[in-house]
Amino acid sequence: MNKRTLICTLIALLMFASCHEKQVDSTEIIEIDVMKASRVKMKDIFSKIELIPLETSENSLIEESRSTIGFNKVNDRYYIGDRKQKNVIVFGANGKHLYSSNQRLGRGPEEFPELYRYLVRDDNGNIIIYAGFMSKLFEYDIDGNFIDKYNVPKLYTTNKMMAISKDTIAFYCSTPRKNDNSIVQNALVFYSLRGEKIIKKIDSIYQDGMAAQTNRNCFQRFNDSISFNHNFPSNEIYRIDPNSLEVTCKYRLDFGEYNWNSDKGKKIGVNIISKYIRENCKNMVMVGTKLENSEYLIVMYSFKGQSNVLFYNKKSKRIAIKENPVRTKELLLRLDYIDEEYIYGLCTPKGVRNLISPDLLDDSLLAVLDSIKMSDNPIVVKYKFKKTFLK
Repeated sequence: MNKRTLICTLIALLMFASCHEKQVDSTEIIEIDVMKASRVKMKDIFSKIELIPLETSENSLIEESRSTIGFNKVNDRYYIGDRKQKNVIVFGANGKHLYSSNQRLGRGPEEFPELYRYLVRDDNGNIIIYAGFMSKLFEYDIDGNFIDKYNVPKLYTTNKMMAISKDTIAFYCSTPRKNDNSIVQNALVFYSLRGEKIIKKIDSIYQDGMAAQTNRNCFQRFNDSISFNHNFPSNEIYRIDPNSLEVTCKYRLDFGEYNWNSDKGKKIGVNIISKYIRENCKNMVMVGTKLENSEYLIVMYSFKGQSNVLFYNKKSKRIAIKENPVRTKELLLRLDYIDEEYIYGLCTPKGVRNLISPDLLDDSLLAVLDSIKMSDNPIVVKYKFKKTFLK
């Protein structure tokens, strides 16, 4: 083979490799023109709003909405994590209190001593409580009966957890705290309960310098995979294969010249994050919570001092933006969960009274709204999608 032929062959191989890489990369780039995208109102998106007051009693009281560390919906049950009380409180579909995990709080052989983080198995509704300083997981069934406890590594930086399978737990470990002696920091960790060992670790998860998390929904089971999102500003949505534990980028949001510049967000403490967003993010899109079902990808973001919600229809590829002005009845509340028909959020009684539009409530729910007391537990708010939205 002469020199010229060899060079041509190498060029052809490089071109083939380049094309092959593009075929393998299945990331869908979603381009958003935030200045020109169509604007929608609440009534354009949702056909109605439903309210489910959570029973308020001595055993079910959620002390303060700000102390909640999770909202889960599994098999028509709602699970609310309250860190202040070291409690996971379970309610039925109608809001009736069913069980509180602090009945098992203690130092006994089947009790847990603290609640650092928790997860709910989405196959059977079992609760797994992570006692971080003991480095143990405690599992209870849907009636509060003890199942088992497991040893885990010191993972004090854990932000979120999810049961990937019956044996595998995912720990999302973000920015370490001061004087933190966790054996894993800034990584996505997959841990085997039976083997009591880390079976896979993805190091150096890129971390923005801001102390506050902007996304509450880091894990979400979706069809045959699991969606994973960073808890800091990120334009990427990832896919976790529950069998191979491979993590790939599923979507990338492209806001063009307004894409978030992480260098602008270095060393921003939690005490000044709100002020920073208002004053310094006027020309950047800072992405927050992301949710998806079969039809929509929904992204909350801040831009020019305004909260917004992006709706992307996966089938029609149409995009719409809802401005989300605070202290108005056009405010779409904090998004916690989504299924094929509804978006779910958790709201204080005061918020429901002041922020829920009565135009999307039927007469029976107007009566419910009037009966809510300021001292009551938070209310589950369900927004039902219009079947024609972005079709």
